[in-house]
Amino acid sequence: FNKATSLPSHKAFPRRLGMVVFDVKSMREYMFGQFGLPLFFSVSLWPFKELEFSTLYDTAAIFIILLFNLLGLGVFAKLAEHFHDGKAIFLTGALAFATPVWFYSKAIYPESIFWVILVGALYLVLVKRTYWLAGLIMGYAILIKPGYALCGVILLVYLARAANWRRALQYAVPFMVF
Repeated sequence: FNKATSLPSHKAFPRRLGMVVFDVKSMREYMFGQFGLPLFFSVSLWPFKELEFSTLYDTAAIFIILLFNLLGLGVFAKLAEHFHDGKAIFLTGALAFATPVWFYSKAIYPESIFWVILVGALYLVLVKRTYWLAGLIMGYAILIKPGYALCGVILLVYLARAANWRRALQYAVPFMVF
C-alpha cells in the first residue's frame, strides 16, 4: 500500500481482495456540478481574458463578486424606497445581509450571486411588475444551486395567492424552463 501511494503519478484505491492502482495522469476529469456559476464567470470575466497570470483571474473574480454585491445593495435600497418606512427596511435588511454578503464577497461562493438575484427578482415583481424577467432570473438561480428553487416556488405561491393567475403564469413559464 505504501509503495503504490508513494508514486507521484499513481493513486491507489483499497479494494476488498487487494489493491487497484490507477494512473491519474491518464484520467479525464468531468464536472458534475451545476453550471450556473461557471456561466456567470465566463461572461463576467470575458473582459479580463488577456490577463497572463492565473492569480489575476482570481483577483478579478473576487472583484466582480464584490461589485455584484454592491449592485445588490443598490437594488435593495431601490426596493426599500417603495415601502412605507423604506430607510428602516433598508437598514434592517442591510444588517441582516451584512454578515453573509461581506463574508461571501471575499471568496467565490454561489450565495453572493444568489442574494442579488433574489433581491432583483423581488424588485421586478413588487415594483416593476416585470414577472417574466423575474421568473427568468430565478430560473437561472436554479442553475447556480438547485436548492434555490424553493425561493422561486415561494415567490410563485405569493403571486398565485393574489388570485391573479395571469401574473403567476407570466412568472412561472420562464421559471419552469430552467
